[in-house]
Amino acid sequence: MRIFVGCSTSSVVPIKYRDLASEIATMLTRNNHKLVFGGPQSGMMGKCYMTFKYEEAKTKAVLDISEVSVLEDVEVDASKVSPSTFQKRENIYVSSELILILPGEIGTLAELFSIMDEKIKKHSNIPIVLFNFDNFYTPLINFLKDMESDGFINESHLNTIDIVTDVKSLEMYISRIESEKKEN
Repeated sequence: MRIFVGCSTSSVVPIKYRDLASEIATMLTRNNHKLVFGGPQSGMMGKCYMTFKYEEAKTKAVLDISEVSVLEDVEVDASKVSPSTFQKRENIYVSSELILILPGEIGTLAELFSIMDEKIKKHSNIPIVLFNFDNFYTPLINFLKDMESDGFINESHLNTIDIVTDVKSLEMYISRIESEKKEN
């Protein structure tokens, strides 16, 4: 399965987040998944990328034109360069069979909201998984629930994402999605 991993590219985030990225990438490679990524090879994303390369698993970079120099420093099996960040996010969406959002910064949140909006507008069934490690996303989840109760969004918006909190739950979630795809 082609899995987009959205996460921090900052090299100053606490080590527990970089370790999480490495642990998840190891689980994904050992289950024969492919990495779709949309940013530089530093921070948590760097851990994911390096784990996939170490395990000799397939990778695809989806970048915008301002990030094209990244391709000089990484070895990928495929790449797609878009003229804008808006088109980059659409290309991430169509290049992936599952979207996984780990803790991240503004760019990660922008990807999450763009992809949620894309899923709603296209009536797509591409799963979006928010990894709520150490309650990182709990304030965001509560904010979305408040938006729903105030009428700014509806339940279908909340239902575009699934939430997991640990690697084992993520692995079981992905396994279930793969089984459902085989049945259909």
